[in-house]
Amino acid sequence: MTDNISASGAPTGATPAGWYADPWAPGVVRYWDGAVWTPHVQAPHVQAPPTRTPEVNTQTVWIWLIALLPLVSVLTIVIVPWRSILEETIAASMDPRRAPFASLGIYTSPWYLLAMFVGIVLSGLIVWFAYLDHRELRARGIDRPFPWPWAFLNSVYAVGRAIVSIRRTGRGAGVLWAVGLANLAGLIAGGVIVGISIEVTLDSITDIVRSANSYR
Repeated sequence: MTDNISASGAPTGATPAGWYADPWAPGVVRYWDGAVWTPHVQAPHVQAPPTRTPEVNTQTVWIWLIALLPLVSVLTIVIVPWRSILEETIAASMDPRRAPFASLGIYTSPWYLLAMFVGIVLSGLIVWFAYLDHRELRARGIDRPFPWPWAFLNSVYAVGRAIVSIRRTGRGAGVLWAVGLANLAGLIAGGVIVGISIEVTLDSITDIVRSANSYR
């Protein structure tokens, strides 16, 4: 707005109505109605920093459910008989009558569908628990808690919420450890599944090679 003020103190050009720096009183803003300055002045609006409340307990049942629920999904994935599913899928791919649909075998397995269903339900519960946790923190006096919609992005809410809690109260690092351990468990489970897939594939290749050699 400073560049649009003439020597007489009036804005130049088609300046829209609004609050602008007062040309006659530094440190305040004056309302410009689109044609002339009005007598209305006020201090510039500056958002106050979040209030620190070290006496508030930020540990809620909701945040621990959010941090630990992914372990249920990991457990569900672990109990799926991936070896038999993969072996059946590979065997189907070698059958000319079933080959066109062999790649879909793993996705239509009841075990796989169960794991996906559990994952979807848990994701919904985590979002709901994040909302309840956010509401509980506000009720306890935490100023501007971490926004709960971040729960749609897996563990982002739990991590962001823990960081905000540490900044406001100096406590809450335990949640970060829980989230880290849950993610580590998920990575280990994924690694085991990948290892089983590689092993089953190599065994199938070995069987094919042996069968080919037996016909020579």
